[in-house]
Amino acid sequence: MLAVLPALFVALLVLATASRSGFRQGFVYASVIHALCVVCSTEFLSILGWLTFEAVLAFWTAMTALAAIWLWRHGDGEALRRQLRTATRCRPVAKIMLAAAATMLAVVLVIALVVPPNNWESMAYRMMRVAMWIDQQSVAHYPTAYIHQLYYSPLVPWQALHLQLLADGDRFANMPEWIALAGCGVVASLLAKESGQRFSVQVAAAVVAVTLPMGILQGSSTQANLSNAYWLMSFFLLFIQYLRTPTRLKLVGCGLVLGFALLSKPTAYVIAPALGLVLVLYGFIQTNKRQCTGAPGLWHSHIKRGMFSVLPMAAVGVIALTLNLGHYGRNWLLFENPISSPGANSHHFNSHLDAGILASNLLWNAALQWGTPTSHEFNQAVVNALKAVFGGPEVVIPGRLNE
Repeated sequence: MLAVLPALFVALLVLATASRSGFRQGFVYASVIHALCVVCSTEFLSILGWLTFEAVLAFWTAMTALAAIWLWRHGDGEALRRQLRTATRCRPVAKIMLAAAATMLAVVLVIALVVPPNNWESMAYRMMRVAMWIDQQSVAHYPTAYIHQLYYSPLVPWQALHLQLLADGDRFANMPEWIALAGCGVVASLLAKESGQRFSVQVAAAVVAVTLPMGILQGSSTQANLSNAYWLMSFFLLFIQYLRTPTRLKLVGCGLVLGFALLSKPTAYVIAPALGLVLVLYGFIQTNKRQCTGAPGLWHSHIKRGMFSVLPMAAVGVIALTLNLGHYGRNWLLFENPISSPGANSHHFNSHLDAGILASNLLWNAALQWGTPTSHEFNQAVVNALKAVFGGPEVVIPGRLNE
């Protein structure tokens, strides 16, 4: 039962912040603080060689006590009750949708708790690295024949590490991804709220986010995809909120969630720059809405207002990279590369790049989304069209099994 301490810590933080920010926003803030605690405590205890049950238990006991004191000092019970009453007044359709999503999440939760980690990645390196860290009481790199255990982003395994130490087993190893699945629904609803949508649309956004088939499948696993999605969505949400009401605390929060995204899965190195560019353009547009056409020095004023989003985004990047310095340092000392092992991912890249290769990759990856399970003829037509454009050997898609 000691494994409930981190969950109790998050619950207390949600209650302490929800009276001012709402339960959904409070959940986002609490998850950021929880992840920061995981990262800082893991790095600190690892340096000292104290990554043990006793040290982790003492840490989470102290943090839970601090959260309880914060709730006692700053919580507002009447505000929480008002928010609960407001939430229960939603339309019957919204209540039905929320009940269906909650039922689905409950089923996935039962599977996550009952079924131990058993997919290929869990067995090959995700849970193996947790066992090695516990054995050596440190997250330092160690001798292994499968180097994915070393250089791969460690945030989700670190969360599983704390739970495994507290529970003396891997019973709760799937919980980080289940919580991320629920969190994706929370953030999706907040993004809908930021865009000015009514509450029923916010509910619909949350339901869509938590009922994606791949999300349901991975919500009871040790995969890091849902965690990565949650942190990237949170980054998008918090930076939009920062642009509307800029504060230093919000800017730091943006940097932290971006850092957690990078620390959860390398995919963030590809997606985060695109999100950052969209947010910078959004900030530029928002700060130039009241421009005066023909005003003297107009171009200079555009650039000056544009810096309102560029400079904060640069600060966010610095905070995110700083949060990852420990992981980068361990990789650099062993591989002379901060995020990967030389040659480890060579099979993921083209041997050379040009305009034709880029067009081919874009079309073939887009074609993956065009397939349909109901029309074999349509699928074959798509493949034949692509082959006609790019050439290559003939490809025949097998028919349905019942044909």
